[in-house]
Amino acid sequence: MTFSSVLLSCAGGALLLNVIVSIGVVFSNYLSRRQKSAQLLLVWLLPLLGGVIIGLFLTVQGPSLRSHANTVGATDLDDYAANLPSSHSHEL
Repeated sequence: MTFSSVLLSCAGGALLLNVIVSIGVVFSNYLSRRQKSAQLLLVWLLPLLGGVIIGLFLTVQGPSLRSHANTVGATDLDDYAANLPSSHSHEL
């Protein structure tokens, strides 16, 4: 195996990891749109590290957050977040 083929294999693995984690983030029912956007940015701006961190987060936090979202209702959480006062409402 040459160095370029090893590098290409690693890049392909990182790409596959990012795609799988991105699909998990997009289809998660317990994250707000803002959280999904931030996590997707992290996954793609830090290709290998971001995918590992967010993948671990989804794996470890998923069941507890899912049970909370099922209890409260994911739409209730989105409605609550949408009605929060803006922190930028004051003028200088």
